[in-house]
Amino acid sequence: MRRRVLATAFVAAASILVSAAGPASKLVVLVVVDQMRADYIDRFRGDWSSGLRRLVDRGAWFTRAAYPYLTTVTCAGHATIATGAYPHVHGVFSNTWFDRGRGAVTPCASDPGANAISYGGAGNSHTGPAALAIPTLADEMRAKGGHVVTLALKARSAIMMAGHGGDSVTWISESLDSWETSTAFAAGPNPVVKEIGRVHV
Repeated sequence: MRRRVLATAFVAAASILVSAAGPASKLVVLVVVDQMRADYIDRFRGDWSSGLRRLVDRGAWFTRAAYPYLTTVTCAGHATIATGAYPHVHGVFSNTWFDRGRGAVTPCASDPGANAISYGGAGNSHTGPAALAIPTLADEMRAKGGHVVTLALKARSAIMMAGHGGDSVTWISESLDSWETSTAFAAGPNPVVKEIGRVHV
């Protein structure tokens, strides 16, 4: 099931980028694999072909990269990768935290001012980049006329990697039955994602 979802995600990303970018455009592909140990690249490199192998052989590979802080949970890590800043600067230090103003535990991608845009499910979440205090690499690319597409299994991953905007910022809904985005990124469904349709699980 995960392979099918990831394959669909990569096809969607490629389709969106091809439709949004002109022939002279350049492409940055950043793949973040949650909980993938650094030694897995050496261990499994011989088993990879095409996609991952090409990224390792021809892409930038930082062999001494490290997080000089605790803890390395998904949301904080994605925000750090996306911004190049530490959690005390970008504002995202965990997956959830207690928000005194709201009097509740708040997910890192919670955004009360944003509403879900669903591609077939209920779509009742309020997610967006409200907690992210600074621009991401994707934000800087957009400011220079670039196009940004993020696809992830979770909202927090897609949102933190995109930053404060994007051509298509898409994730699988909490109910696991459809793609979803947010009014923080779009006024309505992206036509390419909509064409792919519902996620079948």
